Amino acid sequence: MTGSTASDRSGGVRVGAPKRTAVAVVVAVLLTGAIAVSLLSPGRPSAPTTDRGLLEPLPSPRLVGPLSLEAALQARRSIRSFTAEALTRAEIGQLLWAAQGVTDVAGHRTAPSAGALYPLELDIVTADGVARYVPDGHGLVLRGAADLRSALRWAALAQPAIGEAPLIIVI
Repeated sequence: MTGSTASDRSGGVRVGAPKRTAVAVVVAVLLTGAIAVSLLSPGRPSAPTTDRGLLEPLPSPRLVGPLSLEAALQARRSIRSFTAEALTRAEIGQLLWAAQGVTDVAGHRTAPSAGALYPLELDIVTADGVARYVPDGHGLVLRGAADLRSALRWAALAQPAIGEAPLIIVI
């Protein structure tokens, strides 16, 4: 976030000095064939697994924060410059849960979906590779070890911020 709010290392939000977040969000309707093939590499066999591969659990999400929804909306701004600092697993987990996390035993999620079909899936892309978010189990499944940030930059109309961000969330 920018403006009058910033995230602290505990995952909370504080009022004060701005911090440039290290996340770029890319809504990808269609990726080029080379990128799509790279994203579909199989996961490592090991337990616990899902039908997609090894599930690496994320820390539990925070369900209460110090900032109201209204204050967060008021302070929201898009930025195009990022620190080189990687996000923590807790920060990544919080972002993914906020976008598609499971909120009850019936499997409902944080984002609405007609008929509770939830057709959107989230991948994260970092220098270490690509992983798919698995809402049931709140974890990540490794999909490949290649750094695809440069390829995603070009798929996103050559936006430099996409190639520089330590974390890209692909919807």
